[in-house]
Amino acid sequence: ADSTVTIYPNRYYEKEGTDVKLFVYAGGLKVATKEGSTVTHHHADHLTGAHVETDSSGTTVQLNDYYPYGTVRLEEQGTGHNNDHLYTGKELDDSTGLYYYGARYYDSGLGRFVSVDPLVLDTARSSQRVLKDILSNPQSLNGYSYVLNNPLKYTDPNGEHEIHFSFTTNVGAGVSTGTTWSIGFAFDGSYGVTVSSSAGGLAGADASIGLRAGYSSSESWIDTGGTSTYSEVSAKLPVIGGVEASANISKEGAGGFDLGYSNGFSTPISIGAGLEEGTVVIDRNIKDDFANLKQSVSDALDTAIDFVKSGTEKIVNTFSDNNEENEK
Repeated sequence: ADSTVTIYPNRYYEKEGTDVKLFVYAGGLKVATKEGSTVTHHHADHLTGAHVETDSSGTTVQLNDYYPYGTVRLEEQGTGHNNDHLYTGKELDDSTGLYYYGARYYDSGLGRFVSVDPLVLDTARSSQRVLKDILSNPQSLNGYSYVLNNPLKYTDPNGEHEIHFSFTTNVGAGVSTGTTWSIGFAFDGSYGVTVSSSAGGLAGADASIGLRAGYSSSESWIDTGGTSTYSEVSAKLPVIGGVEASANISKEGAGGFDLGYSNGFSTPISIGAGLEEGTVVIDRNIKDDFANLKQSVSDALDTAIDFVKSGTEKIVNTFSDNNEENEK
């Protein structure tokens, strides 16, 4: 068996043994790979999968095509070239024949993931809205299915998402600034707090505070930081307040949507767009926390057992010494 270890620090870097690959993205789409002094350019299909690969001179070095659910239909490679990121841009594990989607492995032969979607197990329990969305679409009832059984139209970027709740402040007229405090968790087990500052244009006027709930396709909580573009619209009445909705997309290509309530001084309708910079101030992982708690409990039990054993031995020894004295 191949014992080579592959390390994935982030989406831009991969190390397999002593071989290092650097990935170049444009708007969330991988466009090139650099391995040593060799640069390969990727020309993706409509599902962002590897279709045509060319070298620096424009010569085709790899050509791929797929059946609807990802089984390779055509694979032609030049000498010494092998791109293993194929269907929808995901890595094909040669040892298992499965695609790695970050949260789960996918079997293209079956058209199914090999484990259930955490969204079905976790989010449906905590969100009535998500549960309603799942129940309203029969294609989403199968937690193992791939992209609602419509692979010609949709992709699954990483098999996971994150959800969050936010407190927002906004001030602006013509131009706007705002601050958002978000707390939430991602389905890889990470959770935390992110503080974001925004600046952009505003058609209308707004000076308000609000609460929002939302989600994004970020793979992990740490990915909720960084730069993103946003667009938002709000409809409010004096005193009563109103609703606001916001959509955003990060420079890495993760998209999200928020919906909430806010109140303050505002024109009835306001529309804005701009840039947002997020800083992750707390980033933890429930799996690590649970493991640490389990270890702490285990250590405490071991200490308590040792204490009881030591005390018992002292009592037994004292009792034995007293008996020996009495016998004398």
